[in-house]
Amino acid sequence: MPRLTGDLCPFCALPVPCVRCLGPAAPWESVGAACVHAGPAPGLVVALKGSGSKAIARVMALEMSRSESLPAPSGMGVVSVPGHPARFRSTGVDHAKVLGSQLAEVLGRPFISLLKRDGGRGSGWQAGASRTERMREGRIRVSCLQPAPAECLLVDDVHTTGASLAASAGALLDAGAQRVFCMTFARTLPPGVKGGPARSW
Repeated sequence: MPRLTGDLCPFCALPVPCVRCLGPAAPWESVGAACVHAGPAPGLVVALKGSGSKAIARVMALEMSRSESLPAPSGMGVVSVPGHPARFRSTGVDHAKVLGSQLAEVLGRPFISLLKRDGGRGSGWQAGASRTERMREGRIRVSCLQPAPAECLLVDDVHTTGASLAASAGALLDAGAQRVFCMTFARTLPPGVKGGPARSW
């Protein structure tokens, strides 16, 4: 697995000096990833999205648990980024929820199903969308179903632009969270960074 290591920015999980970074304005305390979205990593992501396999998610969660960028889990509830409702209707799989629940189990922390994504008009899937489309205001609308714990570990499979993470972290903060930490299995690298460019950037 191509591990994501070195001097990484805590706000975007890219090698320093980073590009297109939200910096301290990001709605999270830190964001990390276990590996680069390359080599065998994309195959695991595709397999999880298509099957919802707990065994595949467990492999990914174990990789995430070994990452130096994973924050100390004491006191944090684990929450997953909500998928688009149309994807769930199509596949019957909420892959981020499966991944988040497996990571919570590995870390010995509670998994809390908190977030819901609006699949109404104007929203769209992130997969295959350009960076401009992904970052368009109002494209991703996320709400929290109940008050959020003070500290949350927000989990997703892949971090590309960070749009889904930002919308989800914002919803948690609006629902009472004091601090949100983000962790993904893989990080997509932009052009100009060793290992990039990625087709979906």
